[in-house]
Amino acid sequence: MPGTEHLALYRIIILLLISTLSFSQVNPDKNVDNLIRKGIHNLVIHNYKKSLGNFKILTKTYSSLPLGDIFTAAVFIAEANDYGEKADIDTINKLLTRAAEKAKILYEAAPDDLWNSYYYALIKGYSAYFEALNDNYITAFADGLSSISYFEKCIAKDSSFYEAYLALGIYKYWRSEKTASLTWLPFIEDEREVGIKFLKFALKHDCYNSYLGINSLLWIYINQKEYNKAINVVENSGNKYKDCRFLKWALADAYERIDKKKAISIYYELLNFYDRMPGQNHLNEIVLKHKIAMLYEQTGEFNKALKLCDEILGLKSLNGYVKENLQERLERVESLKIKLGSSK
Repeated sequence: MPGTEHLALYRIIILLLISTLSFSQVNPDKNVDNLIRKGIHNLVIHNYKKSLGNFKILTKTYSSLPLGDIFTAAVFIAEANDYGEKADIDTINKLLTRAAEKAKILYEAAPDDLWNSYYYALIKGYSAYFEALNDNYITAFADGLSSISYFEKCIAKDSSFYEAYLALGIYKYWRSEKTASLTWLPFIEDEREVGIKFLKFALKHDCYNSYLGINSLLWIYINQKEYNKAINVVENSGNKYKDCRFLKWALADAYERIDKKKAISIYYELLNFYDRMPGQNHLNEIVLKHKIAMLYEQTGEFNKALKLCDEILGLKSLNGYVKENLQERLERVESLKIKLGSSK
């Protein structure tokens, strides 16, 4: 997780990335369907080893399909984000390149096949993410538009392809949100409500990844400052995703505005996990302790806040990736410590 000024945007990017994990309601091949369901379930509950195993079987058994390569890349990306580590860009790009080669063969052989359009939608979506990760924004923008065009082709071929509505809903909302201030561009239509409508439509149907719609709406409602709606999205989903750390990060963010003690409690749940993780690089620890410290400062619990600041600043031997991503945050921790010290 990057510094404070980038954290929300980073979460959105990850959400857009993970949204490409959603798949058609039922794959015609029951074994493919089963492997995808198991792999995505294990990914959502953070059992990355099992998830990789599921997609390894998928790759080996169905070597002509790009699915195994695409989803293997997805696991590596999600795992790196979850653990606050730098993703293995070379390995992931190799997987996506191989997937693209397979997809090209299939698409050229049957361009009207719904699945072949979907493969390209997935691959272009991931490519856009990695171009953005490497600051190649022009290429990322082009790949992103290409991904969306293939999702639109999916709907044109099958209006009940609900996961395409999921991806389009996310895209339409955030594109409109990020361009809302550009009033001098009259051709940019405000499609935020359309985006929300698409997401709700997808959630009404049986999808492999209803989690994605839940997470998407959660962040959208947080962005709109409708925090109770955000919390209700999770609470109304039952216990199926109660242990998903991606959802907990967003849920705690929503609670920050309406119940700071509850937010602190959720952040500590996350912190307890990362503290127990062997060989952690302290990135998530720093982010969580800083967020908790800020909440303690807001609730007047200055000593607790100061203790957390001292713990953060006392960490030694942070690697270059952590220092680069958290430079601004560490500066803010130092400023908070000085502020707390002067208030005594």
